[in-house]
Amino acid sequence: MKKIRYTGGAITGIGMLAMIIAVIIKQGPFIPILGIAGLLIFCSGYIYFLIFWRCPYCHRHLPTQGMIGMTHCPYCGTELDN
Repeated sequence: MKKIRYTGGAITGIGMLAMIIAVIIKQGPFIPILGIAGLLIFCSGYIYFLIFWRCPYCHRHLPTQGMIGMTHCPYCGTELDN
């Protein structure tokens, strides 16, 4: 679960960083491409969470709200490997 959390967070963070850079720089021919690429990377990180952020025991989708301190599945109560 820790690997999924870090991978998804890294993907969405890279996408967010690319969009922020595109907004800050505001000049040059590749800025729209950087903004669109950042948005696509951010969306792919979100989709990654939707696919893989599941309980390994009951296979239900885990809530993304409060995922940093989550130690047990809120549905079946089993301990998640952090």
